[in-house]
Amino acid sequence: MRRLTPDPAQAHGLPGPSWPMLAGFVCLLAPTAWTLFQSLWAKPEPGPGFLLLLIVLWLFALRLGDAPPRGRPRVSGGLCLLAGLFLYLLGHSQGIWALESSAFILLLAGWLLLEGGGRWLRHFGFPLGYILLMVPQIGDNGWLTSGLKIQVSAWAEALGYALGYPVARDGVLLYIGQYQLLVADACSGMNSLFSLCALGLLYLYLQRHHSLWRRFLILLCIVPISIFANVLRVFSLILVTYYFGDAVGQGFAHQLAGLMLFVLALGMLYGVDRLLRLCCPDHGESV
Repeated sequence: MRRLTPDPAQAHGLPGPSWPMLAGFVCLLAPTAWTLFQSLWAKPEPGPGFLLLLIVLWLFALRLGDAPPRGRPRVSGGLCLLAGLFLYLLGHSQGIWALESSAFILLLAGWLLLEGGGRWLRHFGFPLGYILLMVPQIGDNGWLTSGLKIQVSAWAEALGYALGYPVARDGVLLYIGQYQLLVADACSGMNSLFSLCALGLLYLYLQRHHSLWRRFLILLCIVPISIFANVLRVFSLILVTYYFGDAVGQGFAHQLAGLMLFVLALGMLYGVDRLLRLCCPDHGESV
């Protein structure tokens, strides 16, 4: 009697006969990513969309390596595929990036349900939900950006005044010496706030803390840390302009300050995590 051996692809949960479906998914993703790369992601102060796309692809590849065996395919997977395809066609034809981007959540959920059942949908739940962070915001959030600009400007002025610098403010206009700086929408911190929230969630996911209080407190600290880091960014540009002139402050130093914002914010987030480790250590974790 011939002994039957299980299919290695089935044993490890790797994709088997669904390569045509994955190829179709890539054909839908490529024009969307290219359109966003030429529009939203090509702005002088782009959002974190392109970075999040790379993170999502990496998370799926990471979770695919330890995927469970396939479960029973669900009929709801076909419904998700149809709904996702409808949203994609509607968003692509009308130029609505939010609909076109969110359609990939339904498309991927449908593929997971058909390919591996509910256990695959649960296994890939985090990278699937992470796609929500890539969806462009719907509507105008100018009121939020405007309020954040004014607050960041006021804190930067207060910091400069406390350190003895001749800083004055008129709304979102900052004056130091003979120079005048405008805190524009790009400097309000909305992009950095959104980016750091996304990276903070990724940090918590990779750390896999068992303490729920520790996770909750780190999440609460992401927003104030990102705002504080952005205030330091604006203040550093004020100092660069004051000492080296407007050309330097609006040139390379402006891009470097944006990079330093993320380094500083991630460093503070790690520091908060280490501090909370003393108060809420995980089981088996040395303090």
